[in-house]
Formats: sequence, C-alpha cells, structure tokens
Amino acid sequence: VLKAQLTKFKEKIDFEKIDKSEGDLIVDKCKELKKKFEDVFDAIYTACDETVIDSYVEEQESILENIDEIYLTVVRKFKTSNCSSSKTEVSDSVKLPKLSLPTFTGNINEWITFKDLFNAAVNNNSSLSDSQRLTYLKLSLKYEAFKIIQSIPVSDSNYKIAWNLLDERYSNKREQVFALIKRLMSLQQIQSESTTALLNLVDNINEIIRSLDILKQNVENFSDTLILYIILQKLDNSSRMWFERQLKKDEIPKLSNLIEFLKDHARTLQHSKPSSNKYQKSYKSTSLLSNFKCVYCNEDHTLQKCSKFLNLHVDQRVGFVKSKHLCFACLSHLHMVKKCKSTSSCKHCQKRYNTLLHIDRNLKVQNQGLSPQAEVFVPSSEPTTSNMVPSTSVCANNLVKEKQNTNVLLCTAVVNILNSKNQLVSARCILDSASQKSYIKRSLVKKLGLNVKNKSISVSCLGAAETIASGEIDFTFTPHFNQKFHVKTSAFLIEKITDNIPTINLPQSLKDSFSDLLLADPNFHNASEIDVLLGVNVFLSLMKGETIKRDERLPFASSTKLGWVIAGSTAFPVENLQETSVSYLSVNTEELIQSFWELEQIPTSSSFTKEENLCEKHFIENYARNDKGRYSVKLPFKAERQELGDSKEFAFRQFLNLEKKLLKIPNVYQQYKDFMSEYLSLGHMEEVDENSVDVKNEHFYIPHHHVIKESSLLVYV
Repeated sequence: VLKAQLTKFKEKIDFEKIDKSEGDLIVDKCKELKKKFEDVFDAIYTACDETVIDSYVEEQESILENIDEIYLTVVRKFKTSNCSSSKTEVSDSVKLPKLSLPTFTGNINEWITFKDLFNAAVNNNSSLSDSQRLTYLKLSLKYEAFKIIQSIPVSDSNYKIAWNLLDERYSNKREQVFALIKRLMSLQQIQSESTTALLNLVDNINEIIRSLDILKQNVENFSDTLILYIILQKLDNSSRMWFERQLKKDEIPKLSNLIEFLKDHARTLQHSKPSSNKYQKSYKSTSLLSNFKCVYCNEDHTLQKCSKFLNLHVDQRVGFVKSKHLCFACLSHLHMVKKCKSTSSCKHCQKRYNTLLHIDRNLKVQNQGLSPQAEVFVPSSEPTTSNMVPSTSVCANNLVKEKQNTNVLLCTAVVNILNSKNQLVSARCILDSASQKSYIKRSLVKKLGLNVKNKSISVSCLGAAETIASGEIDFTFTPHFNQKFHVKTSAFLIEKITDNIPTINLPQSLKDSFSDLLLADPNFHNASEIDVLLGVNVFLSLMKGETIKRDERLPFASSTKLGWVIAGSTAFPVENLQETSVSYLSVNTEELIQSFWELEQIPTSSSFTKEENLCEKHFIENYARNDKGRYSVKLPFKAERQELGDSKEFAFRQFLNLEKKLLKIPNVYQQYKDFMSEYLSLGHMEEVDENSVDVKNEHFYIPHHHVIKESSLLVYV
C-alpha cells in the first residue's frame, strides 16, 4: 500500500509548476512517507529470516532514494527562501565529531606530523592562553615524551620552555633522517601477492619520502636508486617479476615508476580477486608447487630421504603411498607403477615395489586344522618369463564364528537430491556432527550432472591420516517423504566416504520396534553404502531436539527434519562369520639369481630408424622462434604417399551414418554442431566448390568423427 502511495504521489507532482506552499506540503509528505517506510522495514527485519534480510535492505534503499530524490528536487527549487530550514535540517541530521588532540609518544618518526597538527590546532589559536596551551600539550604527550615536561608546572611563562625542550629533543635533523632510513630498511617483506600488502607498502613509502622532503633530503639520483633497490627486496617474487618484465634491458627505473606500478598492480589484484562469501573459511589445499617437495612433510627433499616417513611402520608407509596414489616402485606422484620406467625392485624379495614398502610375510603361525604340506590352487595373475613356479603352502586356516551381542548404529537418512534436470535422485546419507565439512561420492555427482567448482581440501581423519577431496558442488535435497521442505548446501567430492553402515544386516525385529515412527532411513538396519556425509553445519540445522529411549536393548531415536534417525548401541545378537587364511610363498633361489642378473644387466642402446633420423634432421634445419618467443617448426611430411583410391563415396557414407547417430543424442549433437561452426568461423576449414575441383589431379576425402570424454562430469565433445 505504501509503495502504491509513493508511486501516485510522485506521478502527481509537476516540479515546473509548484509554488512555495505546495513545495512545503511535498517536503512534509516526504518526511511522513520516509518515517512510515522506516517503521515498516524495522518490523520486517524483526520478523524475517537472516537469509533474506539482504533483499529487504536493497528494497529499502531503493525506496528511500526515490523519496530523497523528490525531497531534494523541491528543496533546490526553493533554495533561497528555504535556506534557514535547509540548514536546520542538515544540522539535525548530521553531527560532526569533535576534533581530538594529536598524541605523541616519543617516536621521532612521528614528531614532524605531531608538530604540524599541534601548531594548527593549539599554537596558532589566538583565543588560547599559554597556560591553556601547556595543559593541552601535556594531555597530548605520553610515555617517554611526557616525562620530559612532566615536572614543569602549568603557567603562561613555562609553555615556551616546555615546547622548546620537546623541539630540541626531537627536531634533531640527523636523527630524524637516520630513523626514517631505519624504518625504510625494516619494512616487512611481502610473502605473496596481496592488494592490502601492496597498498600498505606504497603508503609507508610515500610517508617516508614526504618526511625526507620536509627535512630537505630530496630523493634523487643515487638515493633514488638506493630506495628503489630496498623496495624491490620487500616485494614478493610474483610482483617483482611483473615489474621487471616491463623494463628494458639494463634500464635503471625511476622510483616514481615503481610507485605507480605498485598502485596499478594492487588495483589489478583487487579487480581480479574472485568474489567469495564473507563467511567462507580458508582450508588447507593442494598446490602444484609441491611437485618438487616431499609429499609427506612438504620439505625440500624426496620421500625416500624423509626422516618422518622412514620412522613410520611399514604398514603405515604402504597406506600413505596408497592414499596419495604414488608409484610403488619409485614413490613418485607423477605416474603409477604400470608406467614407471625405473628398473629397481625390492632388495628383499625382488618384487616390483620399493624396498621401503617390503612387509615380512614369514609369520610363525601355529598349525590349526590343515597340514603345512597341503597344496592349494593358486591362479596366476600374469604370465612369467621363467618356468620356475613358486610353491605355495597353507600354514594355517582359521574359521571363527563369533556371536556379537552389541552393535552400534550411526545416524543415517535417505534423501532426494535435485539433479541438473530438476529430477529427484535418491541417496543415502550419514549425519556426522564431528565433520566440519560435507562430502559426496564422485560417482553420485556424475549421476546428478551438477556443475563442479575447482576447489581442493586436505581431509584429516582418525590417526592423522589425510586424503584429498577435490571439487565442490552446490546441491539441494529434500526428505524422502516431503518435497516441500528442502535444504541447500555444498559438499566436496570424494571417491568413497566409508564402508557399509551398518557393517552387517541386523534383524527385522529391530526395525519393527520403531514401526510407529516416520523414519529418516526406512532400512536403517540393513548394511548399505553411504553416498553423502552431512557435516556439523547441516547436522545441527536439521535436529529438532526430541530424543526417545524405549528400552535398554534398543538404540536412541532422535527427531530431525528428515524424519526420525536411529543411532546408538543395540543388544540384538548377530552372528558374524570371519575366516582368516595364512599362506607361505617359497621362491626358488635360482629364479632370484636370474632376476638379479637381468636387473643388473646394462640395457642395449636402441638405434634410430630411418624415419626417426629424418625427423630429427628436419627439426634441426627448420625450427625457429616466432615474434612471441615460442618455438615453431614445420611439420614433416613423407614424400611417398599411399593410394587411397576413390574415397569420396566412403567418406560421405560415413558422414551420413554419423549424422543419424548424433540426431538420437540431442545434447551431443548440439555440442558437435557448435564445435564445427566455430571451426569454420575461425578459418580452420573452408567449403570446397566441387565445380572448381580439377578432376585430373588426385583428391582424397577422409571422414571425421567426434570423441566424447566419458570420465568428465559433463559431456565434452
């Protein structure tokens, strides 16, 4: 209603024809509307949720700007006659703060600034007496500076004495200059590119230079170069690189050029900084620069020489190598063992892994049930070059049938997640109050087809074990029984969250004990995979606070917005069958010796083929640098060519088949069409007029097809 009143009020005003009396009425109406709108929005802010308060703030600002526009237009029209009322309005709405006295603590670098401010505010004020000036001076001094005149009594005759004592102590020109140079030398070095740090450095430098100018120490010639060098030492490596790239060879830049560069560079960093939530926390992330550092402790050495890694138990070393997806042969993170070119192997067993990962399998196990000579069938995984087959014997075979009397359930729920096509996909999640972030399985994200943001964090688990979660998505989910209530959150991508929860199937009678409740997970008693882990940020917002415990043998039931979750220990007995088998592998020593000599044998150097020699010669004769500094080389072509025959008909038939296939996949077809259109517009190909083709010369036609990157979350053609 108020917005409608404002609109009608604004439409009725004819600013060209209004007189003084109408102008006064319009001003009063503006004040009245402004007061009403402020009261309405105050009531809205009290009742609304914090998540939508920003939209109301923007709306309020827009409405108040319209009212102020009407008010100012009328006031300007009658400025002469309403001068006094306008001044009254300003004086009522704007209250200037009282100027406070400058303070001085005894820092010689601050004396010049303090002296100028105190002269302007106190010494040059003719309405003050000298005793008042001395009182103000004592109030302005602190610490070491105050001690100099502390014992001087307040009187008109003592003011000049006190002022001269301070001026004599702190106006020593040589000490002031040396103090400024010391301050310049002690400026903190910038560790990484930062807008705030660069601007802070510029402000400090300008303040020091102005102070030197006041002391008649002009920054010229060699002094300019000296200060330039000192400032460059304070810059981070990236900023210094950008500054030096714009210089000519052997050029000594001016200090003013560096100052302007720092201002522009800081402005560039500010504009290029990605927008982020002001409440977003920083997380430990992976870095490409760590490629040349130890992947365990991030120090400047290889993993094989890391004392912390060497102090780990061999099982922990193996677990770390697996979690980081390192090569088992050379412990490199650049490839897996299948692509490793290293010829080294374990010094203990000669197998294809690093000696640091060797586990002694010769365990002394008491014979339980089977003879050590009993033969078992061992299928070979890979063909071997040797005819010597290792003999395998079963040393022990344990079969344990355990009856568990207690099991512990965790909070699980079944939710529906909205995918990229606005369809609901069912997923099973676990509510974890001990997790700072939420996580989702990568396989589920592929099924959802949601956009993935390029983020990575290091996840620390129990026992300080770490894993990397790369990629983050925003998604919306609802309870499995109610689509009206929905929750928006974000989660990091991870390959696997945990094992099945619960680890074994529990009896149906456990579920029947909660048959009267609307369960968040209707099959909480059955062992099943976990697709999503909801951290404490989502966990607490879903809890309602009601918890029931019906029996000592039953777990707790807690009420949430997703339904009732069942968690805690249960006394339902469950049989758990575990089988453990220990085998002993005996390898013939002749085979070990043969493998040793094969490893130690110097590999024969392979000679290049004729084509390879021609390619190398072609590169040496034709490579060059272009105007951008990049290497360029002509493509090598064979003089001989194979006869393709009449390939036009085959290529055309292949194209028609491809077109029929793509029409059945609209998404891929559109991407294929866009790619070919872009290829044509960029001039990478052009249409051939068949009438202009010389039939006498040979022409060959080749078909083309698309390639889909199936491993990507989106289809890339």
